[in-house]
Amino acid sequence: MNLQPQYSLIDMTTIRTLRAVLDDGLDELFHDLLAEVPRRIDALLLAARTRDSVRLAELAHDLKGMAANLGATAIAENARLLEMMSRNSDPGAILAHIAAIETTYLQTRNEIKGILRNRPDAA
Repeated sequence: MNLQPQYSLIDMTTIRTLRAVLDDGLDELFHDLLAEVPRRIDALLLAARTRDSVRLAELAHDLKGMAANLGATAIAENARLLEMMSRNSDPGAILAHIAAIETTYLQTRNEIKGILRNRPDAA
């Protein structure tokens, strides 16, 4: 079963809306997201390895919300799927999905860096 979502990595409509409201504050939130997601992935791995399905679901839910709020739709969708999987999937499938989240994060990070680099006022 392929759990990789068929969504864009970034929702540019959300980004434009956030940029209009937050201006430079969005850059700071992006930097926070880029710093926080790897820590969340490490916590997800620990919960999966210790078979703590409640903690895994909580962490996946939190990651889903954090990513969705900043328009990181692919991370959010992967986290949503992991949250569902945490209830009754085998540990190997969960660990594989966390690896997919990490890959999605790396791709999203590159897009976010491009967004930050290509701001009209970036010099």
